[in-house]
Amino acid sequence: MNIYGYTFTVKCPNDDAEIEYTLLVEHDEMILVEDIIKACKFPAAYQEQIADRLHELLPGEISISATHHGVEVVTTR
Repeated sequence: MNIYGYTFTVKCPNDDAEIEYTLLVEHDEMILVEDIIKACKFPAAYQEQIADRLHELLPGEISISATHHGVEVVTTR
């Protein structure tokens, strides 16, 4: 099992705040880090939308987490 972690930022479409996300991807096979970095480039988006798109682009199970106005949100796909 390989576990890949990556931190990236995306603007919140609600208030333009820069939100820092932590991504974890678990997969039995190798994933190129360049593919992970490329997949994490988003215009303004909500966390659930980001999780859905990453699930389409990357193999394996994904989890992203972030704090929004003091609320910790974890989304898995």
